Amino acid sequence: QARSRSQEQRLLELRRGLREPLEKRAKLLKKQLEDLTRAESAVIDAMQWREWADALLAYRHQVPSGVTSVALSNLYGEGSVNIPLEPDLDAAANANRLYSRAKRREEVHAKLVERQPELERQQLEVQTLLHSLETADTTQLEALMQQNADGVTAPPPVGIKYCTTASGFDVLVGRNSRENDFLTFRLAQSMDVWFHVQGY
Repeated sequence: QARSRSQEQRLLELRRGLREPLEKRAKLLKKQLEDLTRAESAVIDAMQWREWADALLAYRHQVPSGVTSVALSNLYGEGSVNIPLEPDLDAAANANRLYSRAKRREEVHAKLVERQPELERQQLEVQTLLHSLETADTTQLEALMQQNADGVTAPPPVGIKYCTTASGFDVLVGRNSRENDFLTFRLAQSMDVWFHVQGY
């Protein structure tokens, strides 16, 4: 009976040790896929910004200087559109600003669409592993734990390591998806701060 209880306790410990990082990763993957949904709605805004920019260039002689908005004829439908403006910029500069905003949104969406199959594959893999924890025996769980341990002891190289800041923090930068994956899932601790620098 003592041996049986010890084995059950070992099973619980192994499952708990494996479940926590897998659930953390599943949560992150879910958020990343939700980013794609938000990016899809943001692309609609980008289309509108492009239409506004086209109207500004087509009717720039009708745009007074120093105003915060202007109503112009809709190039792509009936009626007019009310376009918010930066009062310090002329019509052409406001149009370029809108084009730039639209381009950034479209680029973010394109990158997320490109990553979607891999994110979905990883999500399925994590869900399968989580499900298998409930039926795996001690030997199988120890093998999974060893795989994780091997990954930690022999990690891929970190891209760039800056010197410790004046506040005493090490700053680590991943230069690609593999390094970012290592920093996020292997090296980061619960109280670390993570920043995503978009477009750099």
